[in-house]
Amino acid sequence: MKKKKQQSTPVVGAYKYNPYLPSNPKAGIKKPPIPKPIKVLADEIKPSKWIGVILISFIPLINIIAFLAWSNKKNYGTNPNIKTYSKACLTIYLILYVLLGAGAVVAKFVLNLF
Repeated sequence: MKKKKQQSTPVVGAYKYNPYLPSNPKAGIKKPPIPKPIKVLADEIKPSKWIGVILISFIPLINIIAFLAWSNKKNYGTNPNIKTYSKACLTIYLILYVLLGAGAVVAKFVLNLF
């Protein structure tokens, strides 16, 4: 009669085989993420430049022309912070002009009723 061969369990490293554990003991361990360095998107704007931008925003009609020029997507020389500021100012001006126009129309009708 032949002897049956015993099946040997595979041994990985110093660990015995276990079907419920990974064959590599370090397989489930995640490495901590390496933080990425922060990229500077734009240079810092000096207070003197902000004062110039604010003074230009006080001049009527020129401020709208300047804001349109600064908020243009093709204007690569403008700092992104000034682009965002000019877009916000144009939005506020648009809202104010619509409200003032509606107020003028309402005031005209109210004054004509009396």
